[in-house]
Amino acid sequence: MKNLYLKAIIHKFVITVLVLNVFVVEAQVRKAFTQRTSTYSPTKKIYNVQGDFTMLGNTNLSPQNYSPTTNNNGQNMQYVDVDGDATTMNSSSATLALSTENGASPECSKIIYAGLYWTGATSPNSTFSVTKQVKNGGMQTINNNNLTFGHGNNLTNTNYSLSITRNGSNGNRNPVYTFSGNGKTYAFSFYNSDATNRITLTTTGLTTNMSNSPIAATINSAQTEATLTTPYVINDGTINITITKLIRSADTSLNTGTTQSTSTALVNINGTAPTYVSLTKTFDKRKISLKGPNASSYTQFTAATTDIYYPSNTDDNLFSAYVEVTDYVKTNGIGAYLAADIALLEGDPGGTGYSGGWGMIVVYENSKMKYRDVTIFDGYAYVSSGNGSDIQLPVSGFNTVQTGNVGIKLGVMASEGDVSYNGDFFKIQKLNSTDYLELNNKDNADGTPNTSPITTSNFFNSTIIAGGPKNPDLVNNTGIDINMFKVPNPGNTVIANNQTSTNFQYGTGNDTYSIFTIAMSVDAYIPVVDALISPISVNGTPVNSGTISVLPGDILNVKVDITNRGTEAVNNTKIIIPIPYTADFVNGSLTKNINFSPMPSPNSYYFNPALGPKGSIVFDLGTLPLPANPNTVLANFSFNVKTTTDCAILKNSLCNQNTSISGLISGTGAITGVNFSDKALYIGYTSNGSCADEPILNPLVININSAAYVTNNCPDTNAREFVYCTSNPTIPVTDISGGFPPGSLFYDQYPLTSSTTQYSISNPFPATSGSVNYFAIPPGASDGCYFPFTIKVTNVTTMPATATAISYCEGATASPLTATATNPAYTLFYFTSENGTAQLSLTPSTATPGQTTYYVAEAASGSCIGPKKAIVVTVAPKPTKVSTPITICSGASYTWPVNGTAYTVGGTYTKTNDGCTADQELVLTVTPKPAKVSTPITICSGASYTWPV
Repeated sequence: MKNLYLKAIIHKFVITVLVLNVFVVEAQVRKAFTQRTSTYSPTKKIYNVQGDFTMLGNTNLSPQNYSPTTNNNGQNMQYVDVDGDATTMNSSSATLALSTENGASPECSKIIYAGLYWTGATSPNSTFSVTKQVKNGGMQTINNNNLTFGHGNNLTNTNYSLSITRNGSNGNRNPVYTFSGNGKTYAFSFYNSDATNRITLTTTGLTTNMSNSPIAATINSAQTEATLTTPYVINDGTINITITKLIRSADTSLNTGTTQSTSTALVNINGTAPTYVSLTKTFDKRKISLKGPNASSYTQFTAATTDIYYPSNTDDNLFSAYVEVTDYVKTNGIGAYLAADIALLEGDPGGTGYSGGWGMIVVYENSKMKYRDVTIFDGYAYVSSGNGSDIQLPVSGFNTVQTGNVGIKLGVMASEGDVSYNGDFFKIQKLNSTDYLELNNKDNADGTPNTSPITTSNFFNSTIIAGGPKNPDLVNNTGIDINMFKVPNPGNTVIANNQTSTNFQYGTGNDTYSIFTIAMSVDAYIPVVDALISPISVNGTPVNSGTISVLPGDILNVKVDITNRGTEAVNNTKIIIPIPYTADFVNGSLTKNINFSPMPSPNSYYFNPALGPKGSIVFDLGTLPLPANPNTVLANFSFNVKTTTDCAILKNSLCNQNTSISGLISGTGAITGVNFSDKALYIGYTSNGSCADEPILNPLVININSAAYVTNNCPDTNAREFVYCTSNPTIPVTDISGGFPPGSLFYDQYPLTSSTTQYSISNPFPATSGSVNYFAIPPGASDGCYFPFTIKVTNVTTMPATATAISYCEGATASPLTATATNPAYTLFYFTSENGTAQLSLTPSTATPGQTTYYVAEAASGSCIGPKKAIVVTVAPKPTKVSTPITICSGASYTWPVNGTAYTVGGTYTKTNDGCTADQELVLTVTPKPAKVSTPITICSGASYTWPV
């Protein structure tokens, strides 16, 4: 049996966070309720899907003496074990069934997220050992007659047990013998001597049930034995249980205990039965085994210590655990899932009693279904009659449809809600009111009536109304509530159009339970912007359709086409494509085309090396218009990536090597104002089969053939290093996850043990100074597939050395800014402002005269950037051309406005300002001196004279 762990990917979009506010009884909330996110999209808290969510699950513990109204407290609880596997102690199944809304084919739906929960009232210890007799696959012949069984006895070699109760009033009491097993009960009443029908039978769980039906019998003279005229046969598979005689006391005033001790049944047990062996197991509350419809064996999953809550000697030891199983459910699809070996105990501990089971929430999409906003949030609140009134739970971030009726569906999971204790309630706030609507689950999620005994006065009452068929299929699941149902919303009086938030309220007046999961979907609307991602060429050679393979160092060209297939223009359209961990962006490879006018703004297309571990392509387009033809490609862009040559990534041959490229779209409806984010790119449409024309919402996956490269180039490999400079105490998993396969999980040791620490969105890496080793395990990894890496926490405090101030003439051709890093291992990032986006290369603009301050910083990584140093660029205005030539005499000197130079006779000179064009010049003419007059000339005072010159 292998261990499979699932979680992780990156993205920076932010959605409103659910916050749990508890009024009145804050102390009961052991773990605050927060929105559950996927490891594939850890910041995505609202699933905006054309689809829905569904739930399934079952109980793994049931009373030895089952009835539809029996609580688990005061009962001898026994394992449910339906899988026929001798290696498991408890197991049950439930079927994942997806909607057929609007003609949707369930097999064409795509799983977006799956979360597995399990819970139980059990031992106070985190781990404990259990020994039990289990089937070993062999069979034996049983021929046992005249066996005597009393209250609380198991019927040997069968799934049945006998419980004895009393009926009637004081002075007229009689015993009732109830045989229970396989979800069925046979209750024989042995009435007193004055009764007309001395023996009657009442059954439950049969195709046709009986109620107080007379059973012919011979009563002895002492009124203490009833021999059935026709022995009654209960068939337990390959065993017949034949009830021949009922024995009692003649006293009609016995208390319950005496009634049980004086009443027995004679039974014959015949047939073939399995043989048993003793099995001892160590259970761990954090572990569960799951077997999907396409699996031949169980896979064990382990919850993180922070998911969700594991009390010890408090809160009735009601634990709840969680693990994401998205990848597992994607692989196994629709059908029956078996969950086994939950850490539960058999018996009766007194008090609240033992209980336990499991549930799963699945979010999926299908292009034929309505748009919905799905929210899942979990935590842990211990609710009891002493502290369980009016607990408030607000949720926000969804966007309901703009017009028409708003459909609302809820899903709730809780532990230890008893069928016979009333007072549990679950409410939703009415629109524009402080009043709350008390909910019930009388109508299933598909709108059909639910026949289970559910009332508003006892919301949490051990019912499972979710998913498809389950085994066992019990009405009373003794402490497990998994309910999925419609919320009445006549005239949108509870949830209205354009609504983005609401409040829930829950509590109890007479019961004890823990609520740990709530899911909600509302009919919603989002603009329909699509982006199709395609491979174009490898090393310049066009690629053909089908599987593409590349070698380390190959250059892959990728193209993205953008369309708007909705009903309105979209503002603030932005596409972000993280560079995958197995590739590097090729600088200078960005190209784009806009196929509409006027040009959008900002229409900014760039590579941001600091967005994600390997950087991201960002196309901040602006407004995307609504075309007449929805298939019109409004814009496209392309870029190149180079397949990694990093031996630390390529060397582990047990891990599948590929380059997986995808991205997310965000924007705002121009008319509705509805925001959307994290909408995935797609790679095309299914071309044939029952799912033809369904969009393929998968990443672009390119296989890497690395075997020869590793052999020739990777003899020794150091672990990958992620360098951080931070004053924060932790490092988010999202800062690391983009550097590994989507859905990877992160640990502090490998192989994994019970002491291994898992790091997740709720348990970030510690920002420990120096270098610390960690391990990443991809989803679905085989044994031995892992990536070692190191997180190095340091600080870049130095600034790069730069040239002096740079000057250009207006309109001149500029060169990229340059600087020198103080450490050759550092990367230089350039910025247009102190808070600008990091760029690997930046060329200053000379379009406008004046001074502009740019910045440069050295960085140990994209997320570890040192202080920025200014680079001042001066752009001088073009000089004005002198319209009148300047004339000087031979031998005279003249200082140019541009620089100081003395000129002598020699004709006409021109001077061009540095960086300016040829027509921006000053003109200077130099003429000869006049000849000197050798004879002095004398004139009288007041006379005039004209110089020869």
